[in-house]
Formats: sequence, C-alpha cells, structure tokens
Amino acid sequence: MKFFNTQTRYFMVGILHLFGLWGLVIAQPLFSVLAQSPEFFVAHNLGPFQVSLFAVFVVIGVPLFLACGVGLIATVFPKLRLTLQSGAISVLLLVGALVFLNLATGFKALLSIPSAMSVALVGGYFYRKSSEFRGFFGVLAPVAFLFPIYFLFFSPISTLVLVKLRAAPTVSQIDSNIPVVLVVLDELSASSLKSRDNRIDATRYPNLAAVAEQAHWFPNAISAHPSTTWAVPAILTGLEPSWGEVLPPTFFGHPENLFSWLGSSYQMNIFEPVTSLCPPEFCENAQIQKTVDAQLVLQDLYVIFAHMVVPPPYNNSLARLDQNWKGFAEPEDINRVFPKQGVEHQESGRIKGFENFVANIEPGSSTLDFGHVLLPHAPYEFGRGFSHQGGRLSELVDGPSLIDDEYLADYIQLLYLHQLGSVDALIGALVARLKTVGKYEDALLIIAADHGVSFAPGGFRRELVVENVPDILNVPLLVKLPNQRSPVLNEQPVLNLDIVATIADVLGSKVPWRNEGRSIFAENYMPNENVVLELRGTGSHLDVASISQKLNAEQPKRYSLTESELNASTVSTKYDKLLGMPVEDLNSVSSDFEIKSEDLADLNFVNLNSGFLPILVRGALLRVPRNFGAQWIAIGLNGKIEAVSPLYDKSDDSEKKFRFVLPPKQIKEGRNALDFFLIESSSAGEKFIRINSNVIDGHGFELVTRMGTDVIRSDETEFEYDQARVQGYLDNIKTVRGSAMQRSDFVQISGWAADLGATDAVDLVLLFSGDKLIYYGSTTGKRPDVTQALGNTAFENSGFNFSVPGFDWESRSSIRGFAITRDGYFGELSQTPQFSR
Repeated sequence: MKFFNTQTRYFMVGILHLFGLWGLVIAQPLFSVLAQSPEFFVAHNLGPFQVSLFAVFVVIGVPLFLACGVGLIATVFPKLRLTLQSGAISVLLLVGALVFLNLATGFKALLSIPSAMSVALVGGYFYRKSSEFRGFFGVLAPVAFLFPIYFLFFSPISTLVLVKLRAAPTVSQIDSNIPVVLVVLDELSASSLKSRDNRIDATRYPNLAAVAEQAHWFPNAISAHPSTTWAVPAILTGLEPSWGEVLPPTFFGHPENLFSWLGSSYQMNIFEPVTSLCPPEFCENAQIQKTVDAQLVLQDLYVIFAHMVVPPPYNNSLARLDQNWKGFAEPEDINRVFPKQGVEHQESGRIKGFENFVANIEPGSSTLDFGHVLLPHAPYEFGRGFSHQGGRLSELVDGPSLIDDEYLADYIQLLYLHQLGSVDALIGALVARLKTVGKYEDALLIIAADHGVSFAPGGFRRELVVENVPDILNVPLLVKLPNQRSPVLNEQPVLNLDIVATIADVLGSKVPWRNEGRSIFAENYMPNENVVLELRGTGSHLDVASISQKLNAEQPKRYSLTESELNASTVSTKYDKLLGMPVEDLNSVSSDFEIKSEDLADLNFVNLNSGFLPILVRGALLRVPRNFGAQWIAIGLNGKIEAVSPLYDKSDDSEKKFRFVLPPKQIKEGRNALDFFLIESSSAGEKFIRINSNVIDGHGFELVTRMGTDVIRSDETEFEYDQARVQGYLDNIKTVRGSAMQRSDFVQISGWAADLGATDAVDLVLLFSGDKLIYYGSTTGKRPDVTQALGNTAFENSGFNFSVPGFDWESRSSIRGFAITRDGYFGELSQTPQFSR
C-alpha cells in the first residue's frame, strides 16, 4: 500500500506539473489566437456546448493523456519516472519557446530554433535536479484553469457560449407576398464587371448583364467593411460594424437581422456557409444541415498550431490561413497527417453548396431565398464550365500583400477573372431556377457583394489603405424590382448597408430596429454620412463622401484587365505582337536548354468533357548559364504563340521560373503540341531560341508484348529494357472526387523513380492501364526518403504526383508504371514499397 500511495502521489504531482506548463505554453497561446476568430467556430458549425467541450479538452484532455502515458511507464519502471517527466517538460518548453519566439518576436529559424532548444535543455535539466524548480510548475496548475474561463466567458468567444444572454428582437407580421431573393458574392470588386461606359461587360458576363437589363444597376456601391465576418452581418442587419469590437457572425452576435425579421412571415431557404445569423427556430430545417466534421476541425487546428510553432522561413510552406474560414490545407497536404482510404473530396463545396441552394428554391410568394457564395474568393481554381489547377496564392503573396511584380499580379488577376466567369454561370442557373418555379418576374432580386479585392502589385489585397479604396470598397449592386422590365443605371453612391432598408421599402414595411441604412429608392436618397470606415493601422477614418470622391478620381485607370477586347485569354505583355503568330515564322535557333514542368503532361491527355482544363503551365528553365541574357519566354500551343512570360530567378542561378495562362478556347481534345522559345531582345530586334523539350515532344508511346516480354516504343523509337537500371514504385493510387459542375473525378498517382546507372532521376514516367497510355510526366517532386535510402542526393527530385482526369476508378488494378532513362532504357515500377516513407 505504501508503494501504491507513493506512486499515486508521484503520478498526481506529475499531472499537476504537466497541466500547469501545458496551459501556459500551449493552451493559452492557442486560445489567444482563436479568441480573435469566432468565425472559425461558426464555419465549423460548433455550438456553445462543442466550443466549451473544446476548451476543456485542450486544457485537460491532452495533458491528462500525456501524463497517463508517463505515469504508466513509470509504474513499470519506477527509476525512469523523473527522467520521463523531465523529458516531457523539456518537450513542452521547446514547443512553448518556439510559439513565443514565433508569435511575439517573429525571429527566424536561425535564431529561434537554437534558442528554443536551449530553453528546453536547461529547463529539463533543472527540473530533474532541483525540487524548488519543480515546485514552480505545481504553482502553474491552478493558473492554467483560468485560461479556458477567460476564453469562454470574457473573450469575443463568449457571445458563442453565453447564448441566453442575448434576446431576439420583437417583430410583427408582415403583410406582403413579394418573394425576396438576396445573393451575396464574396471578394468581388465592381470594376471587375464594368466596361468603360459603367455598365456590366455583357461579353464576359452575359448572365449578370441580362439581369441588369431588367434591374437597377449601381456601379458605385460601397461596402460597409473590408472583411466578410463584418460585412455580411452589416448587409443583413443594416447596422454599421463596430470597429474594434469582435462579434461572432451568428444570430446571437447579431439578433436583429433580416432573418429574424422576416422569419415569422416568410418561408425561408437560407445558405450561410460562413455566418449563422438565421435564428434556430427558423433555420433548423434549412437545406444545409449544420453538422460538425470532427476530422476537419482537427485538421484545421493542426494547421493553425503549425503556424504558431514553425518559424520563418519554414512557415512559408504551410497552408495559408487567410484564404478561407475552414479547410485550410490542400488535400494532399492533409493526407500526410490524416490519411483516408478510398475516395477523397476536393475543395468543391463552394459551387456545390450554391447549386444546392438554387435547387432548394421553391415556388410561392412570401418567400426569402438567401445565398452567400464564397466566390470569386480565392483560391482561384474555376473558369466558365471548367476547373483548372490554379490553387491557392501562397507563392504570389507576401504576408497580406500581393507580390510586387506587375506580370504576376496580372497573372493572378486573370485567374480571378476566369473564376468570375464561373460565378456568372451560377447566376445564370439561379435566374433559370427562379423562372422555372415562376417567381422571377414577381421577385425582388438583389445581387450584392460583401467587399472587393485589390490586385495592385506590392499592395494589400484586402486590408484597407488609401491606395486600394476603389478596389476594396467599390462593390457591385443589382436590384431588380418586382415586374421591372427596363434597365436603370444609377451612378449615385449607395451602401450595401442599405439593403435591409431597401427590402423594407419594397415590401411596404418598416425595419423593426434602429437602422443605419436607408432605402435606395427613397425620395431624395443620400447615403448615411455617419457611416465611416477605418484605414489599416492608422486609426483614421473615411466617410462616404471621401470614398465616393476617391472612386470618381480613380475610375479612368481601373480597366486594364476587365474589358472583353483586352486580355481575354492571357496576360498582356510587351510582346503581345507575337500572340497568334505561327511558330514556324519565328526563324528560331536550337539550344540545349530543357524545361521542367509538372503541368505539361496534362496537355497531352485533354478530355474536354471532363470538366478539367489545363490552362496553366508553370515550371522552370534548366541549365541556364549565369551570363544568359534572355528574360522572356514564349509558348506555342498547337502551332501558334499563345502566351509570353518573364523568367524569374530561383535561389539556384541555374534555374529560371515561368508562368503561363493559356487561352481556354485554343486547347483541343487529346494531345496539344507545345513549343517553347526564349526571346533575346537587342537593337537589331528579337532573337528566338527554341528550347529542347523532349518531354513535350515525346508522344505516341505504346506498350506491346513481344514473345512474353514488355516492349515500349514511341513513333520510330524503341526503348531497351533494363530493369537493373530503373528503380522505383507507385506508392499511392487514389481517386479524388470533383464538383458536380466543374470537375470530374480523377485518379491521383504518386511514387518515385530513379536511374541507378546514371545516378540521376529518370527522364519520363509512363502510366498505362492495360496497354493504353493514360498519362506521362517527369519526376520533379522532392523525396528525401529516397535520397536517404539510396545514399545519394542526386535522387532528391525523383518523386512524382500525377492527377489523371476522367479515369475509371474500377480499372485502378490495371495501372502499371514504367520509367524511361535519359539515354533510352526503361524498366517497370514496383507497386510493392521497397521501404517506408
């Protein structure tokens, strides 16, 4: 019994020490970050109980699990108790020091990692040697329990937890039968839609322009806030956001809103992917059932905590937190930590969610249909009728700012405009549905946006400064009155804060709370001059009059990428005269340069019915001499020059990067012929240097069996089998499911391949299904595990990860992989891993 009591006492003391340190160095920083982002919990559909449970789990659950592990081992090996306990303390001190140095000082890894390790080693040593030092950790334990109390009841999260402290407004029945349809788009600047006559560009955006032909179009509308979690509640409440006050974007944070007002009189179809302003009694049976995806919550917490711990520059490779409210990481990033079996789901919820909202629009009067669609918000991965591999902006941003390069800023803006074309298609589907159910003509239809976005090189994308006011605050606003037939262009400045008051005016009712918006159809309308917006980091404010003046002053120079006749397909450069020129007219000379790109193979297997279109070509020019003068590269697509890109130096001077956006209409079914040319300019004119693109030109690969032996040939070339030279395997074959509208399912196949004879990565990886070639590409991915296993850094870039669109998942067992060496030998890749990753 004495032994048991002693061990129990040691165990309890160990728990207290771990609780105290865990709370100080892990729980408190995490609570501090999350307390400023209640929208994280709202987006994950976490209610008061789940938020409270989360706080308790962070403070108690995790350290208890850690302490039990230490205690269990110490029970079996009592002499190791203090060593194990000091080791656990050292680990927590290491993580805590990294968090502090990262969040509080921003030290780079060169300084923060050695400093954190020193703190951990010194702390672990004194914990083991000094009982007085150990006693300090016991004092921390009671303090640790204060952190969740503050988080739940005194931080902005309290409005999610203390739900009974906020009451819904008292409303009366509304005597109106006018259907109301309100759509709020996300991150959309009005200038992206407008042509020079201040109307909607009908060539780029025919569906929005068609709505404008029967509506009031306000090209100079102004947003109430540059952030969604303030702007959307402002639209739905008509109340100016309180600068500096963080309220959750929920009904309990904003009980006086459009839904609580119309809910007792109108049937409602509500789609809120980020906010939750609709009262539970009206929206518990809404078309989106707000369920909790526990794995997604854990995944996102993992990404958030990684940002807290990982110092620069290594944190640049982490998934960004400012592109969405949940689902931060790419699927392939998360699968390394949270592997799934079978079907994976791509980030297609934005379109699918809006499609579900449209499908749930029903006939009838006295109905409210509200949809907030997270488009054309980044990541930019869609176009009109297709998806592409644009992905996130991590390589093109520097903190909150866009990269300071005019070409790359135009490049990302063009992807944004492609995505805006997809939004226009969604608006077309919305209008078609409204007409099908018979309430388009009778409806009050409002299409708005929460805020805009800026693409100024080196400027802030979303944070409000004087320079980007026209891009961030000028948002589109279309209002179609019931039975309106003709267009009205109204260039007067209005506020999206006015939407609720305008709805009340059209319904012949009154907003039942103090409202700062005004009906835009009121006689002698003027926007509320008391509404102000705060500029980033200055404490100064802009009123509506000064914002309006800024819009008018900037208007003439805001259309470089918006009109139909300009840059409809690719980024404009000083070499636009080359676009459309036949490649044989360039009079080029040959070279030994080579291209490395993971995007090239997609253009050899285009399926125009798959919903996926490879419009992006990103890569690098290899083996470039230090004194090389060419700074531009042109790409020929199917015999004509279709895009030009500057070359960008990498840290390694022997490689120069490039990025192209190809015109979608010029991409054809099956194989697309590609040619690359360097452009050297001089006083004598341009000189064109053709790049050796054997990866692109290799085509017509066949797998045949001759006398029981596999043979690979391409046109007139037959490759020699030498399995001893080729080593590698296919380590992952899985299917990824796309959205119903934009992208078909595709198979993702990854692995590695190396040429042992030449001590190099192989030239090509070929994938066959039976004897049919389904894909090929080069090895460009980093595989440090291969380098370690083979004992040679020459194999570092031996990895590959291919996405094969339109492939039948049931045929996956027939997939075979082969690798071709640079000097023409081939061997098969094993599907049995030779070592673990």
